[in-house]
Amino acid sequence: MIVAPFTFLLTATVHPTTSREATEILWVPMSFLLNEKSISHFAAPIGEKGGSMPCYRYSDHVIWGLSFRIIREIVSKMTSDPYGQDAK
Repeated sequence: MIVAPFTFLLTATVHPTTSREATEILWVPMSFLLNEKSISHFAAPIGEKGGSMPCYRYSDHVIWGLSFRIIREIVSKMTSDPYGQDAK
């Protein structure tokens, strides 16, 4: 499976629609995603015992799994210092 996420800066109002691959669109503020305190955990239905998985809880949604991992990767790219000057 190949996943190719894209990010965009919108300067106008858009009205996206869903497709066969997505049943819902959720707009989440970047300030929420950039805040480390927004990361939570939940009991995921994995295997017989389940497990604790990292997630975002936004509104009445739980964002976890591959979606969470993709968002965290994008956030890490946005917050890293490309010149290595953020280390103290």
